[in-house]
Amino acid sequence: EPKNENLPKSIDEIEFTKRTYWVLQAAGIRTIGELAEKKETELYKLRNCGRMTVRDIQAKLSELGLTLKQ
Repeated sequence: EPKNENLPKSIDEIEFTKRTYWVLQAAGIRTIGELAEKKETELYKLRNCGRMTVRDIQAKLSELGLTLKQ
């Protein structure tokens, strides 16, 4: 299975909302690959990460052909 070329990219390269960006920064998530390895339930455990933030993350990953870990 070919790897997605976006995995090593920094989350800085994605146009997340400011809130989503700060949630990811505070959690120490720096790359798209690190984010794609998270489960939805793990995201909800992050400080200030609610339904809208998770939806933003899912939408942006989907645009890149990626999903959260199942």
